[in-house]
Amino acid sequence: MKAENIPLYDLADLKNQTGNDDDFLHQMVILFIKQTSENLERITLSIQQKNWGETHFIVHKMKPTINLFGIKSLKQIIVETEELSRDTINEKKILENLKLIEKVLKQCIAQIKIEFNIE
Repeated sequence: MKAENIPLYDLADLKNQTGNDDDFLHQMVILFIKQTSENLERITLSIQQKNWGETHFIVHKMKPTINLFGIKSLKQIIVETEELSRDTINEKKILENLKLIEKVLKQCIAQIKIEFNIE
């Protein structure tokens, strides 16, 4: 199996919380794709405006979703980015983290779309 075929997410917790209800799971996946895409756009705008308070708010808001969707590679990075953006500590590190977060989330969205046959 190629590395790019290995899911970057684990839906076990989400499936457990939805009681393995496929319809509800599908709705949650659609919501994840929509909200994550919107949040990534909002982060880009907040960075352009150097609005670190807004960046912090969005990252904080994304943290539970990243945990729920089992995106383990971002777990520590999202916490670190939330802390750094709260006080605008180390803008360079914040931007590096946000690039990685964006890359991984876009890959997750692509993988989820394939798994759930979403256009």
